[in-house]
Amino acid sequence: MKILFWNTQGVVKPSFRRCFKDCVIVHKPKIIAMMETHTSGKRVDRIINNMGYINSFRIEAQGHSGGIWILWDNLVKVKILSISKQYVHAPIKDSSSNCWNYFTTIYASPNPNIRCKLCDLLEKLKPCNNEPWILGGDFNCILKPDERIGGSNRFRGGSKYFQDFIFNKYLIDVKYQGDEFTWRRGNLWQRLDRCIMNIKWLELYPDTRVHHLDRTGSYHCLILLHTINSPKGNKKKQFRFLADWMEHPDFEQFIKKEWVKHDNFMESLTHIKESIKVWNSEVFGNINQKKKKLVTRLKGINKALRCYNSTRLTTLEAELKIELETILRQEDLLWAQRARCKWITHGDKNTKYFHSCAITKGMKNL
Repeated sequence: MKILFWNTQGVVKPSFRRCFKDCVIVHKPKIIAMMETHTSGKRVDRIINNMGYINSFRIEAQGHSGGIWILWDNLVKVKILSISKQYVHAPIKDSSSNCWNYFTTIYASPNPNIRCKLCDLLEKLKPCNNEPWILGGDFNCILKPDERIGGSNRFRGGSKYFQDFIFNKYLIDVKYQGDEFTWRRGNLWQRLDRCIMNIKWLELYPDTRVHHLDRTGSYHCLILLHTINSPKGNKKKQFRFLADWMEHPDFEQFIKKEWVKHDNFMESLTHIKESIKVWNSEVFGNINQKKKKLVTRLKGINKALRCYNSTRLTTLEAELKIELETILRQEDLLWAQRARCKWITHGDKNTKYFHSCAITKGMKNL
């Protein structure tokens, strides 16, 4: 599915209309989200009718400022849930998909005092972690200092409100292709337009990409979001040494035993790699499966202990808790290594943020 985010800064210019037609012909987005339209009333109806999209929803511009339009074709279902002057929030469903995904179009106010309230409004939307969520549009602020060059030296840092919102909601900045700056005026260049997603969206659409298209007739680039639901089974996994193997008491002895079976160094490496794959599957096992099994057994023991006291069950519970602690430490090592993050090894607890870092890094390696 393709979604186009377009800060038009007024849709009446001929260059905008040409750019729109070219984009539709080449990229064929199923949904178009337009911000800062500067237009309202009956004029909007005429413009939308000429665009060729049958379905639409809009927030009227206030005079010559603001405005958000959502246009979509008949291959997509859209249900508007929540609106404000700075966003439109709706679940969407593609004809090729069986599930609803949450979609939020953003037009953040250029006024910082008004824009800071946007994150509070978005917090209230709260799609749960099991619901895919994508947010895109003009956020009118940057995340990092390197997303801005030129202009005044006064505002070099990123927006703290925006940074905290992304971190607290475990959101991920969608990788982009094209010009690194989406907005330009004079000698000032900034990345104001972007898409961000939650972990569930990334799991469902691991190949999500954003394309920064040409800047035509506007200070802003057109932002094209492209999602591909590609089967994971077609991807060949690379062999990697996992740090949590070192936690197993028999791993060191196993390596010593397998290493001496070949005299040649390269043959030994090849043999060790294949042997570890078998050992990992037959001896070490899947961490998630072992954790689920232990948690299920502990729940059963806890339920039984509520009904009657048993020394045997109490002893077994203590043993299983020790075993679970070992599994959790191995899991922390695994996610820390995947995220290339040292925080967990220094004592911090595992969080969904590390999972998102690891998944995002995995996307880079594809």
